[in-house]
Amino acid sequence: MSVRRLGNQHTLPDNPQWLEFPRSDGSKATWPRNTEKVVDHEGQVNFMRTVGIDESLCIHWRKHVGTQVAKALGKPEGPNYVLKDWPTDYCMFDHNKGKESNPRHDPYLYGTTLAPKFRSANEFVPHAIWLFTDETLNKLNCECKYCSKKSQRLVSESFGLSQKRSVGSPTPSAVRSNKLRERQKKPQPLPKKKPYTAVRRALRAPKRVPGPKQVVVPERSNDVHQSLRKSDVFRPRLFRQDELIWCAINPPISSSSGVAESSIPFWPGIVEDLNLKAVPITMESASANGDSPAWKVQQWTIYKVKLLGCNHFCSVTDMEALPYLAYAPSEALLQGLRDELVHLASDMPLEEMEVDKLDQLYDFDPTGSNLVNDLSRYRKAVAPYTLAVQIASQIASYWTPTDEWDYKFTIPPSIPQPTPQAVPDQSQSLHTLISAAMASNAHQQPPPPPPQQSQLPYQPPDASGNSSLPPEELRSLQPDSFGQYAWPTSIPRTVTQLRYQGMWWGAERIWTDELVRLKMSREQFAPNGSAQVFPPSGPSSTTVQEDQNMFKDKMDDTRLLGARQKGLFMKLDGIFVVDAQGPDGTILKECRASGMLYELADDDWVEPSPPGITPDIKGKGKARDEGDVPSPVSATPAQDLVSQTTSQTVPSFGPNGQTGPEFMQGPSPLKPPPLPNPNPSVPTSETVADVLSQTTKVDTAAPQQDGIKDKSQVSRPVLSLTNDLPPPPEGFKFRSIVPDGNEVVVSVSLISGRYYPGLFEHPLLKNPLETALAAQRNQVPMIENRRLWALEGLMPGAFQSMDPSEWRPNRNLMFNEAIADAKQHFAQKWSEMKNTRVLIEQDHGVDADAEGDVDMEDLFGESASTAGR
Repeated sequence: MSVRRLGNQHTLPDNPQWLEFPRSDGSKATWPRNTEKVVDHEGQVNFMRTVGIDESLCIHWRKHVGTQVAKALGKPEGPNYVLKDWPTDYCMFDHNKGKESNPRHDPYLYGTTLAPKFRSANEFVPHAIWLFTDETLNKLNCECKYCSKKSQRLVSESFGLSQKRSVGSPTPSAVRSNKLRERQKKPQPLPKKKPYTAVRRALRAPKRVPGPKQVVVPERSNDVHQSLRKSDVFRPRLFRQDELIWCAINPPISSSSGVAESSIPFWPGIVEDLNLKAVPITMESASANGDSPAWKVQQWTIYKVKLLGCNHFCSVTDMEALPYLAYAPSEALLQGLRDELVHLASDMPLEEMEVDKLDQLYDFDPTGSNLVNDLSRYRKAVAPYTLAVQIASQIASYWTPTDEWDYKFTIPPSIPQPTPQAVPDQSQSLHTLISAAMASNAHQQPPPPPPQQSQLPYQPPDASGNSSLPPEELRSLQPDSFGQYAWPTSIPRTVTQLRYQGMWWGAERIWTDELVRLKMSREQFAPNGSAQVFPPSGPSSTTVQEDQNMFKDKMDDTRLLGARQKGLFMKLDGIFVVDAQGPDGTILKECRASGMLYELADDDWVEPSPPGITPDIKGKGKARDEGDVPSPVSATPAQDLVSQTTSQTVPSFGPNGQTGPEFMQGPSPLKPPPLPNPNPSVPTSETVADVLSQTTKVDTAAPQQDGIKDKSQVSRPVLSLTNDLPPPPEGFKFRSIVPDGNEVVVSVSLISGRYYPGLFEHPLLKNPLETALAAQRNQVPMIENRRLWALEGLMPGAFQSMDPSEWRPNRNLMFNEAIADAKQHFAQKWSEMKNTRVLIEQDHGVDADAEGDVDMEDLFGESASTAGR
């Protein structure tokens, strides 16, 4: 067993700022009993030693916890905050265990009645903050790992605490490993060169690159799997912890106008916790003899949501909440809030409009039913709802990648360019040249064996772009897309790439290995197809017939009914950082996303036959089995270099239409095709070149890359399981638009947000969906309801997308800054209204109606008025 010693000596800082606990949940009954040192017959000890409040270990904890408590209380920076003492009936103990001469030391803080003990200062920080801030000592308000039932990793991340051990020194094994790593890092002298023979082993395929050591984050696996799982027992889970959502208010908070559009039907909130609830349901069809059960179990998720703009929580299910992008306050609601705020500021006494009394204005429970008067309820909700919408829009502007891991890979050296083939001397005789051509064909370099049997040459990634871009400009953009390390040099290089398992993208938590919506339409991505991209799918015959029945005028271009006008989806395989060159030549870190792209094709749309393939007619020729039909595309993939994804070898067509096995890209070189007869119309001086042009193969296709077959070990940590695609919208299917084994690399800024399977079946979207369908039946363009259709990819994701622009290191900091900025903005506007009212009353000498004088138009600001859009 490794020996753990106490850390270095810690002393109190000069002029400490003491913090005293105002309350405690402690009890001496929780203290350990074995406090007496007893040495057994083997010289071992196992006891708890009381640690004095002024000992080094206690001082270290008190300083660390005091600093974090001061931050939570909003105290000014500068002073050295230290806990003056532990909470009442708390005490620290040092667990001594092992040999008496050199025991292991483990510090523990005992006293709380809500947990066995605190094992580190970081474990105690959230509990200490709770003791300072919660007068009711309600356990549900405590965020420590024992009260909230969360892992310490999530708690530390939420409070911005270091993940490293806060006290104690490393174990001897750790010290030895550190010293070993230091010795390994020291440059070793190069061995002296010795002469050697030119005999070597035959070249073989390189060994498979080992996968990364990091494992998948449990939250990622649970979130993705539970969003896809659907059965009679379990409903798929829509939301994830710390996501921003809209909670339904039942009944809605009605305005004085009585107009439904100006009422408050939803309130923004943060998912703080989620729990699975199981309920037995009686079966009506149960058999009398007991063969089938009389009940079944149904499970769903209950979310504990912290409502923004107030100090209240609510519990909702998936059927009582919507994703942030699925709802936006109407213009009528926003205008009604502005008008009501003006009336509120006009009627309120001036002494109650002080900024320091705004917290009283925010004291409102949106889910409470104690207010009978709807108008009174609406007026009380105006200020906190305005603040809540402002906070939500601010949170939606933040983003950050999370759960990083390192992937190391080696870039092979560049391929030497082949020597140009010598131009034949046309002065030779025809017989000599034909003999030379036959000998050349017979001794052609044999084709490469299958990828699993040899090392294929490495090629840098290819990039496709707008057809109007010059090739030089397109090539200049490739380093920014794939990274500066993407191109091989004369020697092999080992590169470490920073990858992430997920990211916070505005209001949503996005993980790799799930489907996301992109901002682009299918028509904006290779609208006519390319060497690396399949052409868009057209409409099925059923779709064309339905369109003709719905509209009197037949659409001139039926291609618009296909996938062209719809959105794009990406199966997110990787989130990583590349080195891109900035405008001033400096190297910048930019985030990229990679994966397979999908379009929405009609579910009965049939993939067209590959070009050059004739129908299978059994007759004189040998018929080809269905499984042997070559793939419709054989192209050089536009691959992500970093993941080195290799497509499966697809059959290729020879210059004369011949086909061969997978590894043979043309006729066998051991049996070359017969030489053509000389063309009598060609002059003798040009006969040689004409014959050789018909017999010499010109291979213009770039060699395929070698890489790792198991792409999952590149794009995700070990122990990760790939997930199937979620169900597509009704009437459609997901169709990949690049060949299997390839992936597309895009900037993360092109991600619109999560894809929610079956969102249009949500009961809270029933009315908006019926309104949109009725408008479409009345030949109203789909663009009028673009925000709704974009949620399912029926229109480009740009019409309803997350657009975060500000990076923050963690989610907790996003929440704190959003709340602080929104409160500051509201307080500033509130103060301006008060000052304007004071000036009006001074000019008129009476209480004036501020409605015509106070401008409330910018109270929300642009970000709030577009919340959820």
